[in-house]
Amino acid sequence: MTQATTRIQPTDTFTDIAYKLTEGNPGALTVCINLIRNEAEIDPQSAFCGMGCLLSLDQHEIYASNIWILAKYVLLLRSVQLGITRESEVLAAIEKLDADAFDFEAIAKQVKAELDDFQWPYEPDSAPTAASC
Repeated sequence: MTQATTRIQPTDTFTDIAYKLTEGNPGALTVCINLIRNEAEIDPQSAFCGMGCLLSLDQHEIYASNIWILAKYVLLLRSVQLGITRESEVLAAIEKLDADAFDFEAIAKQVKAELDDFQWPYEPDSAPTAASC
């Protein structure tokens, strides 16, 4: 794996972070706002008080429209952090809009086995498609 170049800096405001991650994409901005508002419910064991998901997006170089696409795949960010799935697999699925690339129910069970309080709000059959982008 190559060394990622992150965009978020410790001195950034939420506005700075939102612009850097979303590149002005309104769907991605909506996802980022919802992640901040709901991360405590989705993933109570996440560090960084609601910023964990945004930092993960930056760490894995997921920006702009790919954030919107990944909204349905938020479970996968935690699965990468826990070593259940590989970053390269997740990025490939995002690029292809391939909802069938993962067994979301099996991954959810593995993540929940590691993190009892993790809540995954999306059903596997509601993953985005090329037509919905």
